[in-house]
Amino acid sequence: EMDRKLDALSDIVLLPFRESHEDIRTVVRDLEMFPRAYAVPSQWPSNAWQRDAADRNVAQLMGAYRHRILNPVGALSASKLLLQKQVPEQLPTPLANACRAFGRQVLEVLEIDVADIGETHGLTIGSDERLSSAEMPLRLNPTSRRPH
Repeated sequence: EMDRKLDALSDIVLLPFRESHEDIRTVVRDLEMFPRAYAVPSQWPSNAWQRDAADRNVAQLMGAYRHRILNPVGALSASKLLLQKQVPEQLPTPLANACRAFGRQVLEVLEIDVADIGETHGLTIGSDERLSSAEMPLRLNPTSRRPH
């Protein structure tokens, strides 16, 4: 019941899951329960063979929700730094890059223009940093398009 109340108050609901079948079954149930939610593949394998297997599992078990799956967030040991009471001012480059890419994707899903945020806060954000439409959301089949 509390999940439904929080969903009603939220602009976006993100459902992280790992590559296990149990996680995938759980996130499918949650996607059915929360029609505005997006699934976030988390701690995704970086090894090409493992990633291909994980992507095939997602395609097979979550194909109906493909348009609601964000790009995977890779397995980064440094992600533990984000759980500290005081997050370090300087994050390792791979972690900082993953955070920026994930943040940009969430802003795109919410249809918030990154350039507008930059202007508001006195930052310069180039258009080359925007995600291409092919990257929104996870594309298991490059010809598929997300309905708007």
